[in-house]
Amino acid sequence: MIGICDPSEMESREIQLRKDFPNATIRYCGSLEDYASNLFEFFRYCDTLGVVRIYCQQVAPHGLGRAIMDRLERAAQ
Repeated sequence: MIGICDPSEMESREIQLRKDFPNATIRYCGSLEDYASNLFEFFRYCDTLGVVRIYCQQVAPHGLGRAIMDRLERAAQ
């Protein structure tokens, strides 16, 4: 399951995840390019670990952000 979160929700999600799942993997991307190039690699990594829920930060749907959001929305279905 993929959850797409508004950036304003990410801090509270992270706090809750760390509380509920101390060993959770939290990964941050330094740029949209990093986000786009590592997204599916991260999904595959989570799949090998048996992760059942992934939260991804929503980005503005302009330029590269539009492609990222399209990938996230398709994965969330």
